[in-house]
Amino acid sequence: MANALDLLLGGKVNTQRPTKEVKLTRLSVEDMDFVLTAEAITMNDFKHAQEINRKGKELDEIGMNLQILTYGIQEFDGRRAENKDQIKQLLKAYSVSDMQSLINKLLLPGEIAM
Repeated sequence: MANALDLLLGGKVNTQRPTKEVKLTRLSVEDMDFVLTAEAITMNDFKHAQEINRKGKELDEIGMNLQILTYGIQEFDGRRAENKDQIKQLLKAYSVSDMQSLINKLLLPGEIAM
């Protein structure tokens, strides 16, 4: 029977980040579901989110959660080339300066914690 090391060395471990579609009923309309595609973030993204949300020894947990969502929700990730123009339009339409502010404006705390 193979162990974890055998699986890793044999290249049989799935290293793709899992994704999940999440429907937010509150933001859906009659003929269109509001669906976001959540993707597991990388350890580097997680560390970066911690770094930019650390104030001295304290971690801004709300800021951290918002940052993780901007990295983990494919539609909100401004680093994706296909999102750049739409995100600029969204920020302008909702009078906010960044995606964290937009998420904070659109989503309720329970929706952020999902």
